[in-house]
Amino acid sequence: MARNMDGLAEIEQKKYQTVWAHEGYGNYSPGEDVAKGIKLDRIFKRLGVQSILDAGCGSGKTMRFFLQSDPDWFDVSGLDIAQNCLDPWFAEHDLGHILQQGSLWDPHALASTQFDAVVCTDVLEHIPTDKVDDVLFNLRRWSGKI
Repeated sequence: MARNMDGLAEIEQKKYQTVWAHEGYGNYSPGEDVAKGIKLDRIFKRLGVQSILDAGCGSGKTMRFFLQSDPDWFDVSGLDIAQNCLDPWFAEHDLGHILQQGSLWDPHALASTQFDAVVCTDVLEHIPTDKVDDVLFNLRRWSGKI
């Protein structure tokens, strides 16, 4: 359960948990398509990227792509506002711990955790306009750029 969510985060959480409850909602993942298309796993390995945050991970298909590519190399985490978003594949592979629940604009989300890379696809257009600056700040913070 997410801690100390602001009122807007609670509204967004309810909205997305309702959407993710619809069968078939998470069947398609633009992030997964992009990662596969540009062979992002190979690029990341060449760059020495091991720890990855999928910010606004949704169904987690992009995380699954990295885990299936090289589970011994990649250490993948997801952050999403909805607790019911992950594809059933994660439950079948005992990876329930991979998802952290919270809003991307929460200054306390993921505390001081940093990752080698942060991926964020099909997310920013869904962020409330007045929270975009906070989300961009957090993405930089999680990537170690702040």
